Amino acid sequence: MYRNAQGVTQDYVEAYKFLKLAADQNNEAAITILLEIRERMTETEIAEGNRRCAEFKAAH
Repeated sequence: MYRNAQGVTQDYVEAYKFLKLAADQNNEAAITILLEIRERMTETEIAEGNRRCAEFKAAH
């Protein structure tokens, strides 16, 4: 939803967070989309996505 702005403002960093969470569970579709979205992101955005993912995992 965040990748395609479906019902929310487009946010690649937030999309990356959720895709990474799914990819870490070996979700093949998420892995494919994660690789695609990384091409549109800066290294800073990717680092922020990884930070948010780690923060989410720690909280749950």
